[in-house]
Amino acid sequence: MYDPAVLRPLSDVCAWVVIITLSVPLAGCGTPGPEGDSEGDSEDASEDASEPGEFESLIDQTLWVQIDAQADPLADHRPAELQCSAAGWYLELESLEVNTNYCNYLALHQPSLAPIQEGRGIRLGFYHFNLTAVGPGSAHIAMLVDGALLWEQDIEIPGTAAVYSLEFPAPLSAPAGADIVFHLHNHGQNTWVLQGLSAEQ
Repeated sequence: MYDPAVLRPLSDVCAWVVIITLSVPLAGCGTPGPEGDSEGDSEDASEDASEPGEFESLIDQTLWVQIDAQADPLADHRPAELQCSAAGWYLELESLEVNTNYCNYLALHQPSLAPIQEGRGIRLGFYHFNLTAVGPGSAHIAMLVDGALLWEQDIEIPGTAAVYSLEFPAPLSAPAGADIVFHLHNHGQNTWVLQGLSAEQ
């Protein structure tokens, strides 16, 4: 299980931090060695391997499909009486919104749009409004790839609204087209929004 890398109040959702990396070659630096210089070649390969890659989205929010118990990798979490109508999950401003007033358990899947490489970065963004319930409880949110856990988090209820902007190393590798599952269930009637999931290439 990965703890949130960033947890901010919902009121800070419009605060942006922009990090610009400027790379300027300096005269006399990084001059290529003679042809056949194996030491220079190995240094170049090492530098290339350490450079961060671009992040590509793993999901298309319009492609989510609800899955049944037989295909659910977390089927043991499913309630005895599952109630999840079309009003329980839908596309809202290019994000997936879930209203647990109409969906007491949700498991969706779609094929991955890009590969995942173990150890490379994964970015996940979601938020929830104030979490309320008649009595104390918890929510469980998770992402799985081909049945293996990519990430999960338990969140206590009741709780205040919060935004999660997570980045962590991928615990597994998977090709493009792998089955991605989004799992959510919670105690109470609350609203959740999945903003995106991407992988460093």
